[in-house]
Amino acid sequence: RTEMLVSNVTLYDVNITAPSNTFAIFNAQGIQIIDSQLTTPTSTNTFTLYNAQVTVSNSTPNAALVTLGGSAMPPTNNIMAFFNAQADITDTNMLGPDPFLTLGGSTLTVSSDLNLGGASTLNFTLGANPTEIAVTGSLILNGTLNIADAGGFTAVTYTIFTYGGALTYNGLTIGATPTTNFTYAISTNIPGQVNLVVTSAAPPLDPFASWQLQYFNCTNLATCPQAAANADPYGKGMSNTNQFLTGLNPTNPASLFEVISTARNTTDVVIVWKTAGLRTNTVQATTGNANGSYSTNYRGHQCPDHHPWHRRRNNQLCGQRRRNQHPLPLLPRAPGAVGKVKVLQIGHAPGRSPL
Repeated sequence: RTEMLVSNVTLYDVNITAPSNTFAIFNAQGIQIIDSQLTTPTSTNTFTLYNAQVTVSNSTPNAALVTLGGSAMPPTNNIMAFFNAQADITDTNMLGPDPFLTLGGSTLTVSSDLNLGGASTLNFTLGANPTEIAVTGSLILNGTLNIADAGGFTAVTYTIFTYGGALTYNGLTIGATPTTNFTYAISTNIPGQVNLVVTSAAPPLDPFASWQLQYFNCTNLATCPQAAANADPYGKGMSNTNQFLTGLNPTNPASLFEVISTARNTTDVVIVWKTAGLRTNTVQATTGNANGSYSTNYRGHQCPDHHPWHRRRNNQLCGQRRRNQHPLPLLPRAPGAVGKVKVLQIGHAPGRSPL
C-alpha cells in the first residue's frame, strides 16, 4: 500500500528497543536521530529504508553500529547523513544508482560492492576524525565530492574510500571546498584506497620572477646567470631589471628603449624614441644655464592614463607605440644656456620603481 508522506521528525536522546523487528522508515523526509540508542535484534538491521531522508548524529563519536537495509522496488535513492556515527549498509540496493550521502567523523561500511553513478553526491566533512566509506567488495566510483571543514582541516592526505575488490574509477569531481588556500586532488595510487590529497597552494610568483621564467625559463642564477637582475645578456646597455621595468624582451637585441633623434622644428624640439610598446612614456624638460648645469624641476608632458595615443591642444604626442615622436616646446633660457630633456616610463610594473 502507499504510505502517507511524513516529514521533519526528530528523535533526541531517546532509547528504544524493538524486541523482534527492524525500525522501518518509508516515505519520510527530514528524519533526524540525535544522541539516541535504537536497539534491534542482531538478526535484523537497525533501519529498513525506502524513499527516506535520514540523519543519524551524535554529539561525540559513538562506536555503536547502525545497520541499514532497504527495499529497491520500485528503485529509489535514500538520502542519508551520518555524523560521529558508525554505520553498515547490508543491502546496496537501498542506495539506488546515484545516492546522496553525507559523512562527518563517521565510517560508513558497505558490506558488498558499491556502484556510485555520475549523479551521485558525496558530502564529506573532514577534520581530525576519520571520515570514509569502507567497501568490502569492488568499488565503481563516479559523481561529485563536496568538502567541508569539521575543525582541524589542513593540508594532509585524507582516505575517503577503502575497498577490498577491484576499483573502477570513472572520475570523482571535486565540488565545494572549505578554502581556496589549498589545492585538492583525488589519488588512486595506493591499492585499496581512494585518497583526497590536500596541499597548500603555492604563493603567486613575484612579477620579476614570472618575467624571468617567461624569457629565460629559469630563476636559478647558478644555472642561468643570464637571468640575473643586473645581467645584460645581449649587451643592450640595460640590466634585466630595467628591461623588465620598461617592458622589453631581454632575449631580443632589437627590443630597445632609447632616444633615436632630437631635432629643432621652429619653436619645438622633436624627440623620437624607440620602446617596446608595453609601457606609456612621458617627456620632461627643464631649463639650464651657460655652464651646463640645469634645474631638476622638470616640466612634464604626458598623455592621460585612459588613452594610449592622444593629441593634445599644443600638438604634443605621447603613446605606447614602438616608435614615438614628441614635439616639445622650447623653454625660455638665457643666451648660451644648455637645457635638459629626458624620456621617462610612467607605466611601470607593480611593486617596482620606475627608472
